[in-house]
Amino acid sequence: MKLLLINPRFPESFWSLKWATDHVLQGARTTNPPLGLATVAAMCPPDWEVEIVDENVESVPLQPDADLIGICGMGVQFPRQQELLTFYRRQGYHVVAGGSYASLCPEKYTALADTVIAGEAEYIWPEFCRDFEKGAPRALYQETGEVDLTDSPVPRFDLLDLSKYGAVSLQFSRGCPFRCEFCDIIVMFGRKPRTKSLEQVGRELDALRQLGAHNLFFVDDNLIGNKPVAKSLLRYLRDYQQQHGYKFEFGTEASLNMAQDEELLRLFREANFKWVFIGIESPDEASLKETKKFQNTRQDIL
Repeated sequence: MKLLLINPRFPESFWSLKWATDHVLQGARTTNPPLGLATVAAMCPPDWEVEIVDENVESVPLQPDADLIGICGMGVQFPRQQELLTFYRRQGYHVVAGGSYASLCPEKYTALADTVIAGEAEYIWPEFCRDFEKGAPRALYQETGEVDLTDSPVPRFDLLDLSKYGAVSLQFSRGCPFRCEFCDIIVMFGRKPRTKSLEQVGRELDALRQLGAHNLFFVDDNLIGNKPVAKSLLRYLRDYQQQHGYKFEFGTEASLNMAQDEELLRLFREANFKWVFIGIESPDEASLKETKKFQNTRQDIL
């Protein structure tokens, strides 16, 4: 079975980060590879041939040699995702829609895709693969429970040309304990962070080290959502770095309350984190309260 997975190009927007790729990232075509597609590729049957095309760094094939085509997408990618689904479906390919927007709004894909994957894919994607091999795929596969992240495989980083990206993505946790009104993370992943095992992280680091990766980005929406577990991760990363000669520089996302924890800051530094993205949102306390970002009202931002 031949599967083509496509990440649609981003429009010029915050998410395309075009200025950064043009002026800062020194040769990279875009910031991060499609980690979700690399993870889905690792969930496929071992005899499947899988190709990943990221339209942000290369052109999509017009007549691919594939039995089915999966196309992911965030909300900002939906117009292009819609174009690609329509284009390939008209050629007779079985097209599958997935990603965060399909998870939140599967009904928008009913007329666009033969199959919609809604929700975390670890359990429902293998189910779809089995059904497709039998010739009886359903129109909708929807995850209604929570995935145990220890069941998530090492992503197929080998299917990506890592030289085209500013940093390589990996993930330790899903979920966030906060309630920011504008954020969809707690809708998709819940308020109780779920994590991979440290051994899983080690296997992913081993794979990336063998591929020559250097800059890594933990895409967790709040890496410190569970501080004790986050500290365990940071200690593990510190020890891994010491053992392997500090091959990696890390970045991630975290909440502002990290600044209140001296031990946490020290561990970030010892693990060789170079930057952390923090959502300030607004300097106005009334605006923060209105959007339920209460964690930013409990201390000075500057």
